[in-house]
Amino acid sequence: MVVGAIIFTGGSRIIRESYLVLMESVPDKFDLDAIRKDLNDLDIVVDVHELHLWAVTTEHYSLTAHVFVKQGIEPFCAILAINEILKNKYGIAHSTIQIEHPILHDHGEYGKAFMLKQA
Repeated sequence: MVVGAIIFTGGSRIIRESYLVLMESVPDKFDLDAIRKDLNDLDIVVDVHELHLWAVTTEHYSLTAHVFVKQGIEPFCAILAINEILKNKYGIAHSTIQIEHPILHDHGEYGKAFMLKQA
């Protein structure tokens, strides 16, 4: 019975981790609100939205985000700064960052509310 309990415990952990990877859920060790705050705290970033984080494997994570940056900022500089924070602070080495401008990229009600706050 002890061996069965050990196998059951280990097997259920593996099944749970596999399920979470397959469902592309946010890994427990990350807080999306904290990541969003850290990215928003960058001087060049105005807003982070459409932030998604999931596990590709149990130790490899991917992140995507849409980012409004301050006018006049080179997109590659913003992407480098964001990737540096993600890699150094959170261990996320694979990210896709889309730099946007709120006037050019319609985001529906979110975009309208954002533009009203900026005005």
